[in-house]
Amino acid sequence: MKLFKKASIILFLFCLTSGAMLKAQSDTAYSSSYKTSEENLLMGVDSLRYIDTSMDDFHLYYPAFKKNYGLLDLGNSGTAIYPLVFQLNNTPGFDLGWHYMDFNRTLYSESNNLYKTRKPITSLYYKQGPNNLLGMEALHSQNIKPNWNFGVEFRRLKEDGFYINQRSSSYNTRLFNWYHTKDFRYHVIGSAIWNRIDNQESGGIYNRASFDTLSGAIRNPLIHYYQDPVRNKLRSNHFTVTQLYRFGQKRHFPTEALDSLNRPIPDSIATFIPQHQISLRASLQTYSNLFTVGSFKEDNFTNFYLDSTQTFDSTFYRNGELSLGYETGAFKRMADDSISIQEKKYYFSAFFDINFIKVAWLKDYAAYTNIALRSVIATRSWMKEKTGLYAKIYSCLHGYNAGDFDLHLQSAQYLSFFRFEGSLRLKGYQPNFFSYYYFGNHNFWYNKNLKQQKANQLELSISNKGSNEWFRLSYTANNLNDYIYLGPDAMPHQYSSSINLQQAKLQFKAAVRWLHWHGNVVWQKASVPSVLPVPQFASKQTLFAEGWLFKHNLSGRLGVDLFWCSQYNAPEYVASLRSFKVQDPNGAFQVGNYPFINVYVTGRIKTVTFFVMLQHATAGIFGNSYYSSPYYPMQPRAVRLGIQWKLYE
Repeated sequence: MKLFKKASIILFLFCLTSGAMLKAQSDTAYSSSYKTSEENLLMGVDSLRYIDTSMDDFHLYYPAFKKNYGLLDLGNSGTAIYPLVFQLNNTPGFDLGWHYMDFNRTLYSESNNLYKTRKPITSLYYKQGPNNLLGMEALHSQNIKPNWNFGVEFRRLKEDGFYINQRSSSYNTRLFNWYHTKDFRYHVIGSAIWNRIDNQESGGIYNRASFDTLSGAIRNPLIHYYQDPVRNKLRSNHFTVTQLYRFGQKRHFPTEALDSLNRPIPDSIATFIPQHQISLRASLQTYSNLFTVGSFKEDNFTNFYLDSTQTFDSTFYRNGELSLGYETGAFKRMADDSISIQEKKYYFSAFFDINFIKVAWLKDYAAYTNIALRSVIATRSWMKEKTGLYAKIYSCLHGYNAGDFDLHLQSAQYLSFFRFEGSLRLKGYQPNFFSYYYFGNHNFWYNKNLKQQKANQLELSISNKGSNEWFRLSYTANNLNDYIYLGPDAMPHQYSSSINLQQAKLQFKAAVRWLHWHGNVVWQKASVPSVLPVPQFASKQTLFAEGWLFKHNLSGRLGVDLFWCSQYNAPEYVASLRSFKVQDPNGAFQVGNYPFINVYVTGRIKTVTFFVMLQHATAGIFGNSYYSSPYYPMQPRAVRLGIQWKLYE
C-alpha cells in the first residue's frame, strides 16, 4: 500500500510537470482542445466535441449525490452504494456481482474520454472538510504529435467519518493513449485502470434508539463492530488495447487554385475516405475482494464455516477478452469536416467476443469460456443526432452465460418543437456468480437450480428539440421474471412469478433572468415491494441564482440543493457479504421522508472554479432521526470546500 501511495504521488506530480517537458514537441497544425471516445471511433463517428465547462453540480464532490439522489450509502464518503431508482442489469455476459462500490471506482467504458489538444490541458481539483475529508482529482492530456495523444486521470478520496469505525480510503487512476496515422486509416487506443479501496466496516448501529435518543452536534452511537477490527479491501485493474483499421479509397479533391483553363487544380495529396473498418480489442480485467475480521471480541457473527478466531474472506476474479469487430458506414475526417462526402443511410457493426474467466476463493476455483456475438444496426442519423432507428443485439453461444440474449430497439423522431422516443428491450440473463456460489467464513451457498432471469422493458419519452435539453418526461414499464434477490436471511432467492415495475421521470431546467431551477422527480411502483423495494417518489432539486460580479470578472452562484425520497423499507447492507439484502416487512427499519438540504456558493474566475458548501444544513431541524440507509445515520451538518484550476484554454 505504501508503494502504491508513493507511485500515486509521483504520478500526480508528473501531471503538473509533463506539460512543460513535452511542450516543445507540440505542433500547431491543429487548434483548441476537443474530446471524443473509443465508442465514437468504433461507430465511425469521428466528430470531436468541446470539453464541458459547466458549473452544474460542481459542488457535489461525492458521486453518490450526483448519480443516486443522495441516499442509500453508509453515511460516509466512499462507502457502499445502492441505487434508489431501479435500473435494469446492463452488464453484458458474465457478471461477478458486487456492484456496491461501482460509484467509487473508475470503470473501463468505451465512452471514456479521449482528447485531441493543441496545447497540454491540465485540471487540478482539491476538496476538504471536517473529519479528515480529503479529495483530489487530476487530469492531464496532451498531444505529443498532432496524431498522438496521451493522458492520465487520478482521483483520491478519504474521510474518517463522523461516527465510529467509518474510515474510507480510495485511489483511482487511469492512463490512456490514442494514436492514429495521419490519414486516419489506423488507430490504436490503450487504457490502464487501477482502483484501490480500503474501508472500515462498522456493521451499523444496533437499533434506531441507539442514535435517535442521543443529543449534541456530534453523536457516537454504539455500533456492531465496536472493538473488532473489520475491514473491506477491494482491488481492481483493467488493461485494454483496441486497434482499428479502415478500408476505403483515396481521392484528390479540388483546391481553390485554378489552372490556365480556369479549372480547379486537384490537391497533390490524396485524401483517404474510409468506408469499412475492422477492430480488435484485447483486455484483461482483475478484481479481488477481501473481508477481514482480526478477532471476535464480541458476539456479532453467528455462523463460522472456516475459522472461529478470525475471518479472511477472499475472492479473486480474472477476465481476459478478445473482441473482433467489423463496422461499415460513412466516415468523416476529424481534421477537415468541410469535405463533402456522401453518407450512407445505414450503419452496421458486428462483434465476436471470447472471454476467458476465472473465479477463485480459498483453494478452489471455477473457470469458464464465454463466446458471444453482438451487433448494431442503425440509421446514420442516430449516430449523429439520435434520431431514426437503432437496434442492438447480443447473444451468448457458449460458457457460463450460454443462452443469454439482449434485444434493444429504439426509435426517435422530431415533431415540431419536440423529440419523441420509444424503446423496447427484451433480455434474458444468467444469475450473477455471487448469487450462484459463495463460500465465506460466515455465509455459504451453492445454488445450482437458479434459472435464467428474463426482463421486458418498454420506455416512452418526450423532450424538447435541440442539443440543450431543458425538458424530458419519460414512462417505463418493466416486467421481471424469475427475479433474483438477497432475502431477509441474507441468502439468494428467486421469485417464481413475475414482478411489474412502473416508473415515470420528469427532468427540467427553468430560468427567469438570474434565477434557475433544475429538477428531477421520479415515481415508482413495484407489484411486489417485499422482493423489489423502491421508494414511491424520489427527488433532487436545485435552486440557484447566477450572475456576473465585479465587472464581469467573477461568475457566481448561490444555491440550495434538496434531496428527498418517500419512506420505504430500504435494502439493508450486510457487511460480511458486501451486499444489500431486502428486509423482513415485519419490524423493518424504514428510511426516507427526510429533506437533506445543502446551501452552497460556487464561483469562477477565469480558469479557477471554487465552492463553499454547508452540507446537511437541515440536521436537527426536522428531528434527530436521519439515515442514509437502514442502521447507518447520515452525516451531521458540516462545511465542505473545494477549488479547481483548469490549465488550458
